[in-house]
Amino acid sequence: MIKKKLSFIFIFMNFIFAYTQEIDYFHSLVDQLKYSDIIGYKLYDFNKGNSDFSQGELFKVSKTKKLESVFAILGDGFVKIKSVSTGEDYYTRSGFIFFDEKYNLLLMPGFELFHNDTNKTIEKIDISRSGIMRIFFVDDEIFEIQLKLYKPTQTSKIKCDGNRYSFSEVQEITKQSEFIQGFLEISNVDRMGVLIELQNVLLKLVEKKMISQEVYQYDLLLCEELFYIYLRYLEEELLISFPEQTINNQELIYAKEILQRLTLE
Repeated sequence: MIKKKLSFIFIFMNFIFAYTQEIDYFHSLVDQLKYSDIIGYKLYDFNKGNSDFSQGELFKVSKTKKLESVFAILGDGFVKIKSVSTGEDYYTRSGFIFFDEKYNLLLMPGFELFHNDTNKTIEKIDISRSGIMRIFFVDDEIFEIQLKLYKPTQTSKIKCDGNRYSFSEVQEITKQSEFIQGFLEISNVDRMGVLIELQNVLLKLVEKKMISQEVYQYDLLLCEELFYIYLRYLEEELLISFPEQTINNQELIYAKEILQRLTLE
């Protein structure tokens, strides 16, 4: 009798463990899609903490505002940015530069690439392929800084917040990657591949009776809607809206709403 009970407990625990793994994997895929529009985002498994820092596709930006500039990193590495509110260091591959009211250079709201102690008005900036950033002030003064690149060590703990990363340990990259001004790097998420995998996971869950047929049909329908939206995105070659760092298109706004609803809970 005791053996039967233990056997039942063992089977039940295995089922719970398998269910949790499958559900976590499903939500990890959903998270990847949520961030797939963001400039410089790298694949990240939020449940296991695994990351894929491989190069994303570069695209040329035809026009920006006068006091804006863009760059992409060709090769390894992240640039360091500092939180204005906390002073903490973060790392990103987002290369959309804009200015605040004091002409500090920002890569995202609240995170500085360069702090302008002079409070002088900046006229323009230029970035060489080796990462030398020349800042041109309106009084004809030119200030140069070398943009450095970093990567996490093998033992570093990594936290991801979209395209902004926190590394517990970093090392500077001595072999210089290239900076390409006028280009941006989109995320390295294969949307179609992730959507196909989402459908495969859903099918496995319903076959194993881990979710109901109703939940399966509902989430499958949402996946199919996302397929349609992303196919349109590819066909129309929609560009990224820089201030929001997301796709400025009504269909992809709808896609974000779908992602919020896509759940197995």
